This record gives sequence, structure tokens and C-alpha cells, in this order.
Amino acid sequence: MVAFAPAVQDATLPKEAWLVNACRAQRAANRKCLVYVRQTGGRDIQERLAKLLQDTGLRVEILRPTVAPDK
Repeated sequence: MVAFAPAVQDATLPKEAWLVNACRAQRAANRKCLVYVRQTGGRDIQERLAKLLQDTGLRVEILRPTVAPDK
């Protein structure tokens, strides 16, 4: 397995900021929000997105591919 250096160290990318704002707006309206991420390369961005959302006070869970869809 090849280890990649992080593409971005500490800066929040514009799409990430949009995602955080959209999820917070849904939460403020008392609605739940699901985020699906499709990986196309070698970098796993799930942990990064989860941390960004958690840092704003949102509850986050990552469903790994090993979890059956009916669970």
C-alpha cells in the first residue's frame, strides 16, 4: 500500500466549507443530513471530512464498506 502525503495540511477547501455550512443549515432546520463520498483516487478523505464536521459540533459516523447496507 502506498502512503500519500496530505493534499492540504490545515486549510479548509471551498467545497469543504460549503459542505460544513450546508450540514449546519440542515441541522438548524431540525433535519438530518447524510453525506456520501465516492473515492476515485488513493486518498481517503472520509476522516478529514468527519473531523471538519465534528469540529463544528455535528455528530458524525463513517460507514465502512464492510458494513452491510441493511445495517
